[in-house]
Amino acid sequence: MTFALTLLLLADIGPPPPECVADKQCELTTFVGCCGACCPGLRAAPKGKDERAACKTMNCSGRECGPEVQCKPAPDASLYVAACVARRCEAVLKNAQCRDDADCRLVEVAPADGSCCLVKQAWPLDAGAPAPVIRRCDACLAELPARAACLDSRCAVVRFNPASKKK
Repeated sequence: MTFALTLLLLADIGPPPPECVADKQCELTTFVGCCGACCPGLRAAPKGKDERAACKTMNCSGRECGPEVQCKPAPDASLYVAACVARRCEAVLKNAQCRDDADCRLVEVAPADGSCCLVKQAWPLDAGAPAPVIRRCDACLAELPARAACLDSRCAVVRFNPASKKK
């Protein structure tokens, strides 16, 4: 009976509610938590969310940073914009090619060396990609399957080996 009740409760939780559906619902913030953080940060949060409200009841003793903590310089906020990505607020680069994988596509292009073996490149959907190349020769090595992905706000080719799937 307890197992069934636990399972029912877990099934009833569901995914977290969306933070946003549009970019204008998000804003950049440097708030890194009630007790602070050792290193400065930049992130995006829903507009109007009072993140400091929970701080009144927090006990931050023992959370001080020691000299062993090595921080990277704080990101330059002028290079970022708050955006709604997959229903969550995120800080993204203003000149980002993409926000998620759906913003990228895979294109086959002729290599610079003039060979007939095409290479795969990832391009943003809204960018003019090179004209598709029809030629292909039999001497090309078989390529691993690939997909276009958004990595660090840039479109990139991600290759995978279907034979290496875990059993």
